[in-house]
Amino acid sequence: MQFIAGYPQMNMAHILRQLLPSRYCADSLKPEGIEFQLAGDVTDNDVKAGDAILFQGLINECIVGKMSNFQRKGVKIIQGLDDDFSTIPPWNYVTRDLEREFMGSFHWAKNNADWLLCTTEHLANTFPTELIGPRVRVAPNLFECDYYLMPPRKPQKIGNTSRQIRILWAGSPTHLGDQELLVEPIGRLIAKYRAKVCFVFFGECHSELIRRHLNQGVQAIPYMTTDKYLGQLRAIEPDIWLAPLQDIPFNWSRSQLKVLEGQAMGVPVVASPVRTYDNVIDNGRTGFFAGSAKEWYAILATLIESEELRQQIGGAGQEYVTANWNWGEPNCFEPWVNFFREVAAS
Repeated sequence: MQFIAGYPQMNMAHILRQLLPSRYCADSLKPEGIEFQLAGDVTDNDVKAGDAILFQGLINECIVGKMSNFQRKGVKIIQGLDDDFSTIPPWNYVTRDLEREFMGSFHWAKNNADWLLCTTEHLANTFPTELIGPRVRVAPNLFECDYYLMPPRKPQKIGNTSRQIRILWAGSPTHLGDQELLVEPIGRLIAKYRAKVCFVFFGECHSELIRRHLNQGVQAIPYMTTDKYLGQLRAIEPDIWLAPLQDIPFNWSRSQLKVLEGQAMGVPVVASPVRTYDNVIDNGRTGFFAGSAKEWYAILATLIESEELRQQIGGAGQEYVTANWNWGEPNCFEPWVNFFREVAAS
């Protein structure tokens, strides 16, 4: 049989989530007669009875019609999910707009897909109990860690004015409400360190930060397409990585993507102490938790002042993500292999 990753979207997490299983699980499963391929617009000629299609992310009514036809042909449908659409906060206008367009098709997938493949246990547990056993599975987001490696840099201390300490937030407009947690501490840090630091917002920047600090401690870079995303991350050369999250139900189901990206780059991550990140940060060793504006300020100030601490925490985080969330490690992608075997045997 063959697994087809269908309808890739212009989103880094979605693209990698579909591409990398086919690369790393293929050697393990090919002797069992399981093969993989990527496809955009999957047609009847691409599939046969017994095959499986993984649709990642939101789907529209046109794709729902195709999935129904494929199921009647004997093709197994897997819907990949990484958000809880029942708890979208009011400030997440992007996802809420998508919800209005796609909610009907999401309910179709929830009720009719052969499997629902979730990125986190919490997201899987939002579905009714009668679905969790037979149809809901968890396969975590993993990383091609080598993609994120930065070239060695010269030592960078706060007293060296040749280059600013660059503190990075990267993401989409769906996180604007999360950036509220940063407005006050960033203002205080810019007032203290002035030109010695630069807060870089790659993808979206809170309006208050733009109004108060744009080009005076804050740099805003528009989000880029997948083929340019990683190159831009490396070009920024961050010294510290920010991963704020509001402690709300919608965020509880999100994957650990933001923290893992920073760890993969080998820079210290400062994140909110929410359940989403509980299992990826050992506070004070592989990253830091900041639960208040006072803590965000104090931790960031300490990291800004200490290159040794930045290297220590960044190195420990990189070791952790490479060993536990890396497509290059067979023990990491075992949940994916087990899932593909289960589908093939059904």
